[in-house]
Amino acid sequence: MRLLGSAALGGLCGFLLAGCHAAGVSPKPAATALSGPMVVLQRAETGPITAIAGHAPSLWAAGAPGLRRWDVTSGDWELVGDERLAGQHITALAVDDDGNAWVAVSGEVGHFAAGKRGEWRYDETGSPGEVTALAARAPAQGGGAWAGGPGGLFRYDGHRWLVVDGLGGAGVSWLGMDADGRSVWVATNGHGIYHADDRGTAPAPGGAGVNAPEIVGMATTAAGTRVAAGNVAGQARLYALTMADTIELVAPAGVRARALVERGGDAILIAGPAGGERAYRLQPLAAGQPVPAGGLRFAAPAGAVEHERWAAVPVDLSVPPGVTVAAAAGGEIYCGTSQMGVARAAPGRPDYLQGSQLVGDAQHFSVACLAADRCLVVTEPGRAWRTDGARYEKAVIAGAAAQVLGVASDARGTVYAVSSEPPWTALAVTHRDPTHDGWAPSKRLAIDLPPHTTPQLSFVAISPAGTLWAGLRASSGRDDVGYGGIELDLQTGMSVQHHPRRAGAPVAVEALPLPADLEAVMFDGGATWFASLAGACRFQQGQLETWGEAEGLPSELVWGIARASDGTVVAATSEGLARFDGHTFHPFGGERFAVHGLAADGHGVLWAATNKGLRPIAAATWGQTLENAPEMVAGNLRDVVPDAFGRIWALTTNAVALVATEKSGNMNSWRGP
Repeated sequence: MRLLGSAALGGLCGFLLAGCHAAGVSPKPAATALSGPMVVLQRAETGPITAIAGHAPSLWAAGAPGLRRWDVTSGDWELVGDERLAGQHITALAVDDDGNAWVAVSGEVGHFAAGKRGEWRYDETGSPGEVTALAARAPAQGGGAWAGGPGGLFRYDGHRWLVVDGLGGAGVSWLGMDADGRSVWVATNGHGIYHADDRGTAPAPGGAGVNAPEIVGMATTAAGTRVAAGNVAGQARLYALTMADTIELVAPAGVRARALVERGGDAILIAGPAGGERAYRLQPLAAGQPVPAGGLRFAAPAGAVEHERWAAVPVDLSVPPGVTVAAAAGGEIYCGTSQMGVARAAPGRPDYLQGSQLVGDAQHFSVACLAADRCLVVTEPGRAWRTDGARYEKAVIAGAAAQVLGVASDARGTVYAVSSEPPWTALAVTHRDPTHDGWAPSKRLAIDLPPHTTPQLSFVAISPAGTLWAGLRASSGRDDVGYGGIELDLQTGMSVQHHPRRAGAPVAVEALPLPADLEAVMFDGGATWFASLAGACRFQQGQLETWGEAEGLPSELVWGIARASDGTVVAATSEGLARFDGHTFHPFGGERFAVHGLAADGHGVLWAATNKGLRPIAAATWGQTLENAPEMVAGNLRDVVPDAFGRIWALTTNAVALVATEKSGNMNSWRGP
């Protein structure tokens, strides 16, 4: 099961000394002074969400990763039609009252319907030509769909697509179902708004004056007035449709309409400058009535007589930056974005949905860089990306086996990739030198796994002495369990698998009885520390020691371990941080944040990946609690790792974030590994 969370992962960042910058996000004050101005780059998708539609409990979105569906009540998500739609661009999307989806792709329209076993059956319905807008008729009203595009309006009657006359040859830019579930509102390219049903098409009352080439939505206000929103030359237009006339109004300069949806019996407009969109409620203004604080004034176009004024009044809903499309489902508003996937508009901050293209279901990730702007990021098995921190593309690692599981770099900057292939009894290691373009094989490692499982990795790291360590997990497809770790000497090629002793099973002489669930490793001079879900372990001078709750840890669920700038070893647990005094651990601070990872950057700062954001603890404020540390990346963090340039990479439930000082290498040139 793939569960949704309530993490709000908008690109928030703290103001540290001279400031902090993130696309579309304003800096906020922070209580901790770090090493200088910070930059936060955050991404969830390789491209924008281009279409979204919903009918609770189903929410569907299309974009860079293809077609996805969420159950907004249970929190499950899934990719739909991955093979059927591979490589095809979805130009329009609609959802019917049963939660089934209609999609327009590459010259055809298809219908996804839920099967008895939960699978999605795809039925091709033919092609009415180029389709840029879809509307799904209610199944209780005979089903079928409406489609529109440059060629006009079409209706699918369950057997074929029929041409609907009456638009005078105008192309269709937007469609919206009427409340009856049968008829449809039709916005044309500069020829007004029409209403169509099974009998034909007619101009909508007052719709003739709607001349915007781009209509983004239509809704009914609380007072019962039907309004449409669009853009002319990139500037928002509002159209109030009355029986007698159309009232055209213009927004302030720089404001662009992104969506207009109906929620709770009111018309909600999402508009604003690029990256600064907000949610507003539309209402007319009485004579002399001022625009409410924070609102937008819609006035008559230049040169026209002003008969009415309207205002867009802010509502208590935060939308994500970079809204591209929006839809209402189950009384909520969901927004697709240009970079951060899909989010629910919510009070305080947007609530980003899980299942993004870059992250998927990943609980761990790994990062390795050939240069500051040439990095590899691996989240789930097979999800490998090349990035400069701001842009992501799928990475192809030549010579790697079927699925890349993780990456790491050594002290000389050579990047190693660990991958697997059927029948899953071995791991392949390939490497790439920063001065060369190609990948070369390094080693093939035989591994021991339970029957009918495939390998996954919780971490990959290379020690200063040139030893590669990886935390091994065994996945059955429905869940995965820890299975110790793998150690590979990159110079000699010798390897050994470490895991708990099993009765009757042969054990290599070099194998350590490490816990099954290894989460992280730290190389500390002659000692090697392991974070595990059975406590913290240290291997030193041939001895393996373990610390648990009896030895001072607030919890034996240890997700990370790092050394602070003052030399203190710190463990990250599900009940907060703990410091090691050389003998036992002591809880750090009074808060009980769940800390899912810990990393030290190159500037004396520890970074804690908590369930309440990514939080830095600088050397100058070592004694403060996590609660007082600034939230550099918001939401529920899953993992955090440093790179060779002293920067911090963080994995949230939705996105990958890079946190760096402005001088931490050149991040402005896109080359990719």
